[in-house]
Amino acid sequence: MNRIFASIGILCLSWGFVFPVYAEGQELLAAAPAQKGELHTIEGVVGDGTAMHTLCLETPDGKRLWFGIDDDTEKDLKDGLLVGRKIAVTYREPEQGDDAPCIKALRIADA
Repeated sequence: MNRIFASIGILCLSWGFVFPVYAEGQELLAAAPAQKGELHTIEGVVGDGTAMHTLCLETPDGKRLWFGIDDDTEKDLKDGLLVGRKIAVTYREPEQGDDAPCIKALRIADA
């Protein structure tokens, strides 16, 4: 019985340390500069090159666009990213001189 009370006491004390650290992280995220560039949304179908963190979007005019998918990317998809499914991708226009191989997707949704 004493072990149970000791465990509960340790658990309560640990929460006192976890929340302040979490709050500090949230402040850092809030202070981070916003991405620059205009927001754009484009529609197309999911292409064969799509993987866990990479989206291949085939536009109606035949272009293939590549987007990076992060944990921060908002996903509003009923059945996930299935090849051939029509979706809409929202992203920020890259800055001049940005040579990144792909642009980060901010939101991916069913179209």
